[in-house]
Amino acid sequence: GLRLPATLVFDQPTPQAIARFVERKLFPQEITQAPAPAAQDSVRDIDAIDLDAIDEMDVDLLINLAFDGDSAGTDAERE
Repeated sequence: GLRLPATLVFDQPTPQAIARFVERKLFPQEITQAPAPAAQDSVRDIDAIDLDAIDEMDVDLLINLAFDGDSAGTDAERE
């Protein structure tokens, strides 16, 4: 079996980090360094943000965007 360090949960603070650590140990030659497509899309999305529009939004809309990622609809429609 794979020997894991006693400090694994302290060195890798999230389940995803532990999974990546174990995956690198089990399959070192199969891991690619290319970013995931979702990460590339996020970078493009960040570049497209209109900061002036965000400054003009009210707090409720910003909270809805943060949790839902959707500015359409009202709170009643979401419940």
